[in-house]
Amino acid sequence: MMIRLSKTQPKIDDFSELAGIVIIDEFDLHLHPKWQKMLVEKLTTLFPHIQFIVSTHSPIPLLGAPKNSIVIKVDRDKEHGITAEKLDIDFTTLTPNSILTSPIFGFENLVSVSKSEDKNLNTEDYFNDIIEKDKSLKEISEYLDEDKTKRIIELLNS
Repeated sequence: MMIRLSKTQPKIDDFSELAGIVIIDEFDLHLHPKWQKMLVEKLTTLFPHIQFIVSTHSPIPLLGAPKNSIVIKVDRDKEHGITAEKLDIDFTTLTPNSILTSPIFGFENLVSVSKSEDKNLNTEDYFNDIIEKDKSLKEISEYLDEDKTKRIIELLNS
């Protein structure tokens, strides 16, 4: 990218002054989730005069996208062909789960198909919160009988 843009803008010595449009298809492909977020941040910081047009199947790159980003959902079906819709969603306040269940990706829910009916769903935003909750529930169950433990767990999960 830098070589190609430099060839078309030979008078620019500072890469941060390069201008243009860069299209990246399947941005998330082969990138660890940390890199998906970090690379978006780095590219937009290092190249402030470049407009990036990026396609992705992951919510993670949106976590690193600047506030002025525009989200366009592209769909394809036999009835309508290919359609594009600009979505008016403030993704800057969303977590990956809420991004996935938004119109951007269109999941109705993200519950594992292997989840058993007798287990509660962990809805905490951070894994460490789940660990702490499980630890607390274990401590509670050591002090209370089974019926009281179930009632307290129900209260905590509601």
